[in-house]
Amino acid sequence: MASRNQPISSMNPMQHRDTTVKVRVVHLWCVLPYSSNTSKPNPGAVAIQMNCTIGASVPDMYLNKFKGALVEGGVYFISRFGVGGSGGNFRITTYAFKINFQFGTRVMPTVDDPNIHKFGFDWVTTTVKKRPR
Repeated sequence: MASRNQPISSMNPMQHRDTTVKVRVVHLWCVLPYSSNTSKPNPGAVAIQMNCTIGASVPDMYLNKFKGALVEGGVYFISRFGVGGSGGNFRITTYAFKINFQFGTRVMPTVDDPNIHKFGFDWVTTTVKKRPR
């Protein structure tokens, strides 16, 4: 049986329904789809736990369900979600995986946890920021 709270760094696509993670929502925003002319946004959220930042996405068919459930800066237990590869043209974080909200995903607010950082950025060296010429 999975522990009550697993670190994000231990997640992979093979384990999804039996995992519960404690996260802080760092930023919420809507992303317009690249491939269509519709103005339907696809919300994105960045959650952070114990120095590990992971992206999360909510499909537009579940927008009404999760609309008021997440607030920037809030700390939550999230369970019953999918885990997928983080790739494509727009990667929210450098982490290899992302959380995919599903119809059965549970979001439970909890008390603030000082062990979870409040800001979603990583310090990088200047060599990482340079572009190849």
